[in-house]
Amino acid sequence: MSLQLFKKIVELAKQHSWTCEILNDDNGVPEAYQKIADEIGAKTVLPARSKDNVTKGKVAVVFESDEMNLIDKNSSVSEAILRIHREHLEQISEMAITLLKHSHVLSIRHPELLMYDREDITEYKNQLFKIGEYLLNRKEAWSECYIDCLTTPLTQNGRIGECGAGFRSITIAPNGQLYPCPAEMYSGRPACGHILDGLEIANRQLFTREYSVACSKCFASHCLRCVHLNKQGTLEFCVPSQNACLLANCELEVQAWLAEEISNRGFWDSDHYKPKPPKVCDPYELVKITEEGLPPAHSWRRLIVFDGQPENLQPSMMLDIMHELHGWSQALITSAESGYVPLPQVLEKDILSALRRQTIEKYRDTRFQKGCPTVYEMELAMCRAVHSTVTHE
Repeated sequence: MSLQLFKKIVELAKQHSWTCEILNDDNGVPEAYQKIADEIGAKTVLPARSKDNVTKGKVAVVFESDEMNLIDKNSSVSEAILRIHREHLEQISEMAITLLKHSHVLSIRHPELLMYDREDITEYKNQLFKIGEYLLNRKEAWSECYIDCLTTPLTQNGRIGECGAGFRSITIAPNGQLYPCPAEMYSGRPACGHILDGLEIANRQLFTREYSVACSKCFASHCLRCVHLNKQGTLEFCVPSQNACLLANCELEVQAWLAEEISNRGFWDSDHYKPKPPKVCDPYELVKITEEGLPPAHSWRRLIVFDGQPENLQPSMMLDIMHELHGWSQALITSAESGYVPLPQVLEKDILSALRRQTIEKYRDTRFQKGCPTVYEMELAMCRAVHSTVTHE
């Protein structure tokens, strides 16, 4: 970023009282830039391999899981960020404990989360239990250390910990272009404005927890709800992938265990926040096959009362339907894999299918926006696509 543009951004930050974080590459922070950044008390984020060795001010050092040998170079930092790669999942507790000896604030990130399988999630949970045991064996350590996915929710009374990308925070690229978060700069998706021209995010509220069907009623308040991973996994910024939910819920389970152990050992008073273990570890398991057949669906009923006016179609309706269909499809797959194939009569009487057909017939001529095909035309296009696929196979 040019120094001139950087100065303009800092001036804007002063005018609007923005809280800023400056992400740096391996070359570190040029002295001229650092002096200007100090004017607004900006937090500096450096990779562990950076040429700089900043020990003053707000500094967070990012350690890749294959760079733990650089800990001596960054022996004293105000915050450490550990980026775990899948091949190092079994070493998380060891790495975390090492970093906690140099920094009392630790954040754990999973850049390869979408590649995890169920065994990886289980291993991660076991590693969290080991970190918890480490803290319990040191009595005061649990309150002196802030681990974003483990202890911070306990001491901050369940305060929402999501990053707020696209809603409360925005990323400014070196050329001044705006993106929801740093990772989105490298996604190939278009920018959402320029710092000197303004922000352009349509339906910005969709980035919030309240507009996400999977998140609005979830108790995993510490979850970052990474919009970049969401977009990669589900093609929607506000819809988390299955792995994101599994990860957050296993973290919540360990938090509940840790809170209970801390309380039983008399390490804190009853006023602290004590999370409860999740009742459903996988929020995407919305539908289960039962002997009575498939349970009734409610989401499509919301479309039945839709008045046909596109502007009145709520985004949450479509998200509800997306999750309902995912659960229904998953239930069929699971039952087939277990050797039970639902009878045709069961599928024909399924309420979801009936309501879907009723909705399509009722709004067959509705266009959601100018130039868009009608509901019926979209249905025909999907049928043709399926027929074409089957024919080619």
